[in-house]
Amino acid sequence: MLDKINAGRNLGTFEPRRWLVKETTGREVFNAHTLPSLSFNGSCRSYSGRKLVSMEFRIVVTLLILNLEFLELPEDFKTMNVSEKIFRQPDKPYARLRSL
Repeated sequence: MLDKINAGRNLGTFEPRRWLVKETTGREVFNAHTLPSLSFNGSCRSYSGRKLVSMEFRIVVTLLILNLEFLELPEDFKTMNVSEKIFRQPDKPYARLRSL
């Protein structure tokens, strides 16, 4: 049923109202499971290690920031272009780094 509701919608645009559903009383409420999701299995039961994975990801990003200096990229590599496949992938995923 959810696929029929969201069919034809442009999922690439920010549209916060797509997470609002009407209750039987007619009141609109937020529903996080309105759209299909691939992250952490995407189901109502979710992934049991979700909090651990999120914490580990924050630790890795913090260690990268504390141990590396992110330098300016040449103009040819400064792009925000992406390709839509199963997941969104950057066309030029480059970083210029220096160890601290």
